Amino acid sequence: MFVFDFSFKNFLRDYKVTALLIFLVLFNGVITLIFYGTYNDESIEKMGALVDSNIRELELWRLFTYSFGHMSVLHLIINPPMIYFFGRPLEKYFGSLKFLAITIFISLITGILITIFHNGIYPLSGSSSFGSGYLGIYFFFI
Repeated sequence: MFVFDFSFKNFLRDYKVTALLIFLVLFNGVITLIFYGTYNDESIEKMGALVDSNIRELELWRLFTYSFGHMSVLHLIINPPMIYFFGRPLEKYFGSLKFLAITIFISLITGILITIFHNGIYPLSGSSSFGSGYLGIYFFFI
């Protein structure tokens, strides 16, 4: 399950969803830096972060889009490898379509739980929800 073939061509062919997730995360991070120059509350909110007041205004799409943004450059650098290392074996095991459905479910459930239980500082953003959900699946298998 954790055998790594370092061919980029094979990665794109065999792990379409994992590659798409990494692309979306990196794309969101680069666009944030290009158009806003930094990660701050305003820039990450405009890029789809989860914000309490916006959920009350029924911007429910943020329950999914927060997963592609980040709170800092370091956060952006850490998450794509996490998606790569944890996502690939799961995509291979479940198949691309089921893995995509699982990833969307993880993102939505995490967003809903954050909205219900989080009392801290907003906005929130990051694909750590994917990694945490993937780890939960691994713990279930163990």
